[in-house]
Amino acid sequence: MPQKKITYNNPFIFSYSGNKRKEYPEIKKSLDLDGVETIVEPFCGSGAFSFFLARDNPKKYKYILNDINENLIKLYELMKDTEKFKTFQDEMNEVAKDLDKQKYNALEGFTRYFIHHKIHTIRNGLFPLNYKYKPIDLEKCPIVQFVRNENVTFSSIDGVELIEKYRDNEKVFIFCDPPYLLSYNGFYDDIYAETSVNIYEYIYKNDLRDFKSKILLTLEKNMFVSLLFDKYKKTEFDKRYTGNTKRKCKFLNIVNY
Repeated sequence: MPQKKITYNNPFIFSYSGNKRKEYPEIKKSLDLDGVETIVEPFCGSGAFSFFLARDNPKKYKYILNDINENLIKLYELMKDTEKFKTFQDEMNEVAKDLDKQKYNALEGFTRYFIHHKIHTIRNGLFPLNYKYKPIDLEKCPIVQFVRNENVTFSSIDGVELIEKYRDNEKVFIFCDPPYLLSYNGFYDDIYAETSVNIYEYIYKNDLRDFKSKILLTLEKNMFVSLLFDKYKKTEFDKRYTGNTKRKCKFLNIVNY
């Protein structure tokens, strides 16, 4: 029988910028998980790497997902609790069903975060006249099922702090996907601009080959990244961006093993 083609569609609740679903097949080629029990993502974002790894290896690993974006982590924590997530979903449907520009601009905090990314940014313009709201039903969203069915915990601290915590644990694999060194994406909260560069300073001052844990970084290739990681083993692969740019670029998988 012919093998079923594996697809890597977005598992997250909304289209999370920079998620690695399309890169996962190339990342997978560079993995060495021998002896590993725990997967750590210091900059988890959509959690696509852990999601697809768990799909390949059900119930095999413990996952620790961390992100400095507290709203994102709050959303993950809500996913774990069926009753609270259902209440949250009902509340968001109530907010969104008759939302106009004035009401949208008055939203704050976690509600604004969710409505902005789930309802606003995926439309051409802010609530066009021909837009009819369809209530969301997220219970079957793949990332929700991953969070509930696998051994997953969450935190919201600086990514470098998490790496420091697990760097000398030989049973840990750290998947490091920080915000890119020369790129800015408005999807990220301002706090990223203050903290994301820490990882590059940290790697400059610390030799990853001294870690007892295994670590893999996936980064867009540029002159500075190439110089910074010159001494490490790495593999290169192509990426084409979707959307208006259709830009082609090179990515690097950088490892300490």
